Amino acid sequence: MIAKCMECGMKFDILWPHLWKYKRKGQWLCSYSCMRAYDRKEAEDMENMKKDGTPKKRPGRKPQPAETPEANLMKEPAHAPEQPKKQIKLHKYTVTGIRTEEFGEFYFDQKFNSIDWRTIEGDEVSLSPIGWKNLMEEMPDILRALGVE
Repeated sequence: MIAKCMECGMKFDILWPHLWKYKRKGQWLCSYSCMRAYDRKEAEDMENMKKDGTPKKRPGRKPQPAETPEANLMKEPAHAPEQPKKQIKLHKYTVTGIRTEEFGEFYFDQKFNSIDWRTIEGDEVSLSPIGWKNLMEEMPDILRALGVE
């Protein structure tokens, strides 16, 4: 998954979104230092608030409107995962997985926008849909480089 840091604006890859620790309010941060910079700004904003949640008045400054937690829930996250283009419905059920005798199980995890493959032996690989597409494109070159015919 490709994400954009909400602190510095850098684009970066997240291979396992459910394990990524650098995030605040549902948005991604690229590194520990960006997370700390974001936390410092949040602390400064809290210092500029009264106990009732309204901004303190400063000479020569216009007060900023207070942001409520409910307002954050209504915003679209900057890293909104792409939704699958088509889901197969069987009666009232949505199909999110498939099993093959040769390769094992494949399933789509909407929460983490990943396609997971569990082999017959129980090994598991998890990539974003874009990651799987990129792997498919690179696989012929990878196999050639390894000497596989």
